[in-house]
Amino acid sequence: MLIHNNDSLDWLHHVRAFELRNTLRFVGVGLSSKSILEIGSGTGFQLKILKQYGSLVVGIDLKSSPYQERVTQIILYDGQHMPFRASSFDIVISSNVLEHIKDISSFQSEIKRVLKKNGLCVHILPSHYWRFWSSLFHYPWICLFTIQIILKFLTRGSNRCSAGKNKFTRGYRQATKMTPVSKDIGFLKAFRTVIAPQRHGARGNFITELFYFCPLWWKRHFIENGWHVITVFGTGLFYWSHDLARFKLPISFREVLSKYLGSACYSFILRKADPSGR
Repeated sequence: MLIHNNDSLDWLHHVRAFELRNTLRFVGVGLSSKSILEIGSGTGFQLKILKQYGSLVVGIDLKSSPYQERVTQIILYDGQHMPFRASSFDIVISSNVLEHIKDISSFQSEIKRVLKKNGLCVHILPSHYWRFWSSLFHYPWICLFTIQIILKFLTRGSNRCSAGKNKFTRGYRQATKMTPVSKDIGFLKAFRTVIAPQRHGARGNFITELFYFCPLWWKRHFIENGWHVITVFGTGLFYWSHDLARFKLPISFREVLSKYLGSACYSFILRKADPSGR
């Protein structure tokens, strides 16, 4: 993403809350007695929701996480070794995290280490539908983004325009009251973003992500890494990256659209496979 402003963060929280609650309905009853670990807690918004369910709920995120303002306490770690003893949690959950991990096989091993023998692992991941529509709507978003920037700087006066190209994105961030998740970007990176959609995850490009984000690819990956896939289902919401509509399209309408245009995310509920692979 080029930018994150307050509106986009509110929209992201709105969507993630829907996906999380919809996913937890499939996990089953009895969560009040379970210990839950959330990986990649970000602002802590979803973690705060999870604390309404479990008896012990802990969230972790990278020390280098760009999210500096959080709504609840989070444990920071190095991204490789989770600071917990083996078999510590009944449920391990992540939301839109796993696609950003380069060495996902090692990461899966660490998850299995902290998960109890009969525990559940839940991953919410972007789908190939999300990748397709995000690429399709890339250029309309770029056009709107450019118009917004021009209008902002025309109203800020010529003194801002003379500050130099290195301060370009910084000025826009201040003008739009950017949240701490934002960062300045270089000219070349901004240019590449305009020319073509950028990849979202840690591998491939915006074209090959149509394959990497497919539920069948993830299912095969989980099986190869020692998981039994209990169920896979769409979270039932249609949206795309840099969604221009956001709150203008009601959630109920997006639920209907997901049936015809595809769910933006899929949920995977897993359990450690026994030696026979079941």
